[in-house]
Amino acid sequence: MSSEIVYRLAEEKDEPGVLKLLRDHFYTDEPLSKNAGYHDPADEQFAVGLIKQGTSTVADVNGQIVGVRLAYPSHKKSQVSAKFNKKPTTAFERLMGFINALESKSNVFGRYQVETVMQGHMLSVHRDFRGKGIARKLYEHNMELAKEKGFPIYVCDCSSLFSSRLCEKLGMEQTATMEFHEYCDENGNAYYTPEPPHDFARSYAKKL
Repeated sequence: MSSEIVYRLAEEKDEPGVLKLLRDHFYTDEPLSKNAGYHDPADEQFAVGLIKQGTSTVADVNGQIVGVRLAYPSHKKSQVSAKFNKKPTTAFERLMGFINALESKSNVFGRYQVETVMQGHMLSVHRDFRGKGIARKLYEHNMELAKEKGFPIYVCDCSSLFSSRLCEKLGMEQTATMEFHEYCDENGNAYYTPEPPHDFARSYAKKL
């Protein structure tokens, strides 16, 4: 049987496979989730729910989802993360609040004078398939999808140094950096303190 990797639009039928991939290979490795030691089921629901928007890409090997790039349309007047600008009470609210803080620094709508962008949300590759260039191909296919749909800008927020390096290899412009301790509670205690080498969160953008 062929083990060719097929890159395609994520469909609703892929939701179970994507959820398994995230549980087994994303939340255990992604710096913020790993630092917290757990993740909120609301995070899973939000992530997998993005597939219905028709803006995500999967890497498929004989029906097995071995990689995914989840993304969604973000609009200047209704940014998803902007809804989480208050004191967080759950793990999911804390994560989205962190993203909102980084995106506020990035200000891609003002920087590029646009009303809408494609917002990359999560990237995950099965451990057994890493080192094969799948992450880069997922980005490239997802960017092409965004371009086909008419989005002028592609945005990526990175908590991982490795994802940041990939964005730079793809020619994306760094639009913001934020030290993890900058996002803290009312007593100045950082919500996240990831292990090295993950030193900063970074935001990137690319004109399509």
